[in-house]
Amino acid sequence: DSKLLRDSRGLPVEVVGLMMDVTDATEAQERIRESEERYRVLVEDSPAIICRYLPDLTLTYANQMLLKSLGQPDLALHAINIAEFLSKEDQQATIQRLATLTPEDPVRTVELSPQTSHGQRVKWLWTERGLFDSTGQLVEVQAVGRDDTALYEARDQLFQSAKMATLGEMATGMAHEINQPLTVMRMALTNIFKRLNKGELEPEYLKLKLERVENQVSRASRIVDHVRIFGRTSEVKGICFDPCESLQAAVLLVQESMDKDGVSLELNMEPVPQVVGHPDRLEQVLINLPLVKVGCRPAENGILISVEDNGDGIEPRMLKRIFEPFVTTKPVGVGTGLGLSVSYGIINQMRGELTAENTPHGARFSIFLPACSAPD
Repeated sequence: DSKLLRDSRGLPVEVVGLMMDVTDATEAQERIRESEERYRVLVEDSPAIICRYLPDLTLTYANQMLLKSLGQPDLALHAINIAEFLSKEDQQATIQRLATLTPEDPVRTVELSPQTSHGQRVKWLWTERGLFDSTGQLVEVQAVGRDDTALYEARDQLFQSAKMATLGEMATGMAHEINQPLTVMRMALTNIFKRLNKGELEPEYLKLKLERVENQVSRASRIVDHVRIFGRTSEVKGICFDPCESLQAAVLLVQESMDKDGVSLELNMEPVPQVVGHPDRLEQVLINLPLVKVGCRPAENGILISVEDNGDGIEPRMLKRIFEPFVTTKPVGVGTGLGLSVSYGIINQMRGELTAENTPHGARFSIFLPACSAPD
């Protein structure tokens, strides 16, 4: 900065100037610019979903990963509200969740299932942090997420493959279970025809036999229907259900083979709260366990299912590894060693716990599952 000084006649006589060394300031400004550029590149190129949004879920910033995951890479940011991609149920849950954020407790981690513009449900593991003004009012939310869709799909395929393998192992027993009512029906019809040919078919006798046939048809139909339901792919989202019903369904599928082997089943069930998850997957877990003595009762914030057998128990050296993949207590060439590992994964997905221990009478597997109303 400089100034020209003039004399009384207006002629220039001197220049007064002030110079400042701005090297440090310029370098600092350049470092800030470079840092901001590195941060921008880091955020934009990150494999994580990074965004900020208002309490009404309108986005104020989103990196390319979020737009790509939603199938909207070319959409203008100002046109996006996250609620548009969520089910009504998830919308309400998200608004309610944000209302619980406080400056003292500003962080939540949840799973979200938004629907892309192509109609596909994706799975996000989502951590959000509330940003507040000086009065403690929520003004914005910063979130980081991970798209776990491929992981969920791979896990679901594993669960489904294990389920079909279980059905394959049970095929002989189920064939016998279905053949038994067919045999009863055939005998009843044979007796009806005999009496009919002799002219001795009385209405009361005919009614009795037809009722018996009807009961056996219903029995076979229940088995076939349940095998069909059990074998189909699980629903995308879990539901609240009564675990005792899954326990009874599992018993229906294995009862015949147990009777054939002379094994009696002791079943003790108490009224319990509902749990959240997939009923067919819990049933799959129970079928993979040695059903001899089974109990289902309430527990703190959830329910407890205990399954016991009357064998020799689990080898102590195998007990700690029993839920690892490809670890099996069966003879070589029998079983894949995946049944208990898959079962462990299913219970873990339901936010529960599956444990194993030896008792004086055999082995005991315990399943704890949180109730639908239990805190996350």
